[in-house]
Amino acid sequence: MAAFNQYGSGGGVTVKADPGKLRLGVWNRLEPRPRSAEFSKALSAPIPDALFMLTKQWLFGEFKGEDTGTAVMAKVALKASPVSRFNLPGQAPVGYDESIPLEACIEAEPAPMDFTTQRKITTVWKKILKAKNVPASVFQAFLTVFPYTFPAETGNGDPDDTVQELEKSACDSADTHYLDALDQGARCRLHALSGKMLYALDFLAYIRTVNANTVLFENETLDAQTSADVTTHAQSIKSAIAELLDWFTDLFYTPEPGNFAWDASRLEYRFNLAVQNPDGSKSAVVAKEYYQGNPDWYAYELDNPAQHTQHLLTPTTLVGENQTIREKQITLLAADVDFPGMPNKRYWSFENGKINFGALKANTTDLALIAFAEFGFMYSNDWQIIPFKVPVGSLCTVENLVVTDCFGFKTKIEPANKSLGSHDWTMFNLSATDNYQPATPDARVFIPPVTFKTQEGPPVEKVLFLRDEMANMVWGIEQVIPDLFGNGESGYEVFHRLKNYLQAQATPPAALAPATHNYIFMTSTPENWIPFVPVNLTPNAAQVQIRLQRGRLRRNIEGVDDKDPVAPYGVLLTEVDTPYYIEEEEVPREGIQVIRAFQKARWYNGKNICWLGRQKKTGKGEGNSGLRFDDIQRSEEE
Repeated sequence: MAAFNQYGSGGGVTVKADPGKLRLGVWNRLEPRPRSAEFSKALSAPIPDALFMLTKQWLFGEFKGEDTGTAVMAKVALKASPVSRFNLPGQAPVGYDESIPLEACIEAEPAPMDFTTQRKITTVWKKILKAKNVPASVFQAFLTVFPYTFPAETGNGDPDDTVQELEKSACDSADTHYLDALDQGARCRLHALSGKMLYALDFLAYIRTVNANTVLFENETLDAQTSADVTTHAQSIKSAIAELLDWFTDLFYTPEPGNFAWDASRLEYRFNLAVQNPDGSKSAVVAKEYYQGNPDWYAYELDNPAQHTQHLLTPTTLVGENQTIREKQITLLAADVDFPGMPNKRYWSFENGKINFGALKANTTDLALIAFAEFGFMYSNDWQIIPFKVPVGSLCTVENLVVTDCFGFKTKIEPANKSLGSHDWTMFNLSATDNYQPATPDARVFIPPVTFKTQEGPPVEKVLFLRDEMANMVWGIEQVIPDLFGNGESGYEVFHRLKNYLQAQATPPAALAPATHNYIFMTSTPENWIPFVPVNLTPNAAQVQIRLQRGRLRRNIEGVDDKDPVAPYGVLLTEVDTPYYIEEEEVPREGIQVIRAFQKARWYNGKNICWLGRQKKTGKGEGNSGLRFDDIQRSEEE
């Protein structure tokens, strides 16, 4: 036992006198006085007043009966409809390949043929041939037929077919001065590879046409010994070709020609999926605005199947299409929903102190935060969770959910959105497009076949789209452009390097007579600033339709006579032929950034997938290029 003395041994009264005042201070202290050596009962702090506990229970509403029982067991029946088809708008559908994550199917671009990739292809091809005991003369024959040679300097910037072809394959550049302006280190690296590396574009295009009946080097002239070696080892060479193509597929996942979901006018991906239904029909799941880098369930909508009959849903069956509906029933115990800091329903239990819900500061307009706080404080212990594993890449339907409470009563749980309209908002369910009006709201849950996390490399290319209200146009600024070796380099550094090269090659202009003012026809802007000019595509219509058209500015470098139009360097601004339009609403006032970068992920089958994809992010606000025409400036000499 432990007794408590209210006054203790240190109690007392102190009196302090001040002129005209009398202050009294009373103090006491509670301290235990153990009467036995056993502390367990004392530490339990028992309360002998049962009425106090009953009063507290009444105060917290624990005596208010609702004639309900606690859920004990749940029985769930579920059907999972697989994603069976994939197609791009206006193209024929293909059976969805479950061995590849959806991100790679959507985002993957053709593998970049930079010099690093071409050198790697050459090295691996040589090793494979050597491992199969193919004579070295065969590899030398491939080097002779598909050679890479570094072009000679153009010096004066005259167009050169070899330079243009090399730049288009290696760095996607359209300016013939790019190679001329390379620094000495890069030029030495390229010269060192000349004659020792395969020109991979032509080489890969050729070996992809090789089959069992193909005669190797049929249209080429080889010496007698090499021709004999090729004939003798033809089967080994074809086996090596198949091995090299498998290696290259594992190195870069590339789509079939023409299968690219990027919408250049919207700067986002657009694609469609078909889901097999239990009744034999198919549901159309569309993604019209995907650009975040993670196509989770919120990126999709249910569309009217009648709108996709011609392309997505025709024909009825496809080769390799998965139409198997998976059904599953499970019975298990229900568990309470729990999260850190959740208020505990027991009066004498303490919550996790790591999270302080009392520190939430919500304004009257923060409806989402207020609803979250209300759930956490008031209704969190009214929810239970039933863990249920569903197949990845499926549209899941809960066919039946029966809950058994502690009294043995069974209750069938209906979908929460059963009484809502087809376009009312619901959590985790797919919304319907504007042209789709289903009779009842869709209660299915979509589990897209996407990865949990991807590793993203540094940007290979980055373009910043910003509005310039003073110039009344939009600029596509190539902040990062792909270089010759598979990396990204600053667009500003490339421009300054090119500017210095052209100024060094130019002839100094003749001296002009002194004047008080100078007439400026056009101020200069960096060459990595590509203009997009607003144009009206419907001049005779009552409703104006404005789009942003890619334009070109003439080269305007002081002291340089070259006035050719400046073309973009990267892929993002050159992949669409002239004219290239961007919808005006896609470039908001805050601007946008479009980034190309390598992505790598590990799929559930253990396979590593690497692809080159794109993302769109928010920009950094408006900008000012300083572009002006017909300007008069006071001379500096005055």
